[in-house]
Amino acid sequence: MEKRPEGDWEGARRFHGHLGPWLALGMKMGSVLLRELGARPYFGLRIRVECPLAPPVSCLLDGLQWSTGATYGKQNLLAQAGEEVKVWAENTDTGEQVELVALPETPARLQGWLADLGEEGAALQVWESPAEELFRLRRLESEDAP
Repeated sequence: MEKRPEGDWEGARRFHGHLGPWLALGMKMGSVLLRELGARPYFGLRIRVECPLAPPVSCLLDGLQWSTGATYGKQNLLAQAGEEVKVWAENTDTGEQVELVALPETPARLQGWLADLGEEGAALQVWESPAEELFRLRRLESEDAP
């Protein structure tokens, strides 16, 4: 990647094995979650993901782990099979919660960028795209939480 976005992209590559658009989407979602919730990384949030549990879509789980520090081992990042990409997160200090849902056109956009730009180019395109062009964010009240 010629232009380096913020964050430890080489570390993410070592962690995941390569850079691709779904990893970058997970990293972008994680960055938005931390910022919107004002949560502490690693231990200050709980994340639940619903998505297809097969690559390439499931690569976003590694992006979420890398960017937030929430992990399956600590059981503060959990995943379940689903057709859409939905992420729920809670700030464990405040109880504040948000939901991120990939827009219906996002998988096709990522696939198109992958075909046109290659893995790393597509990852950079995801990172540089405005979040609202890839997913929607909704603040949750306790009765809305899954």
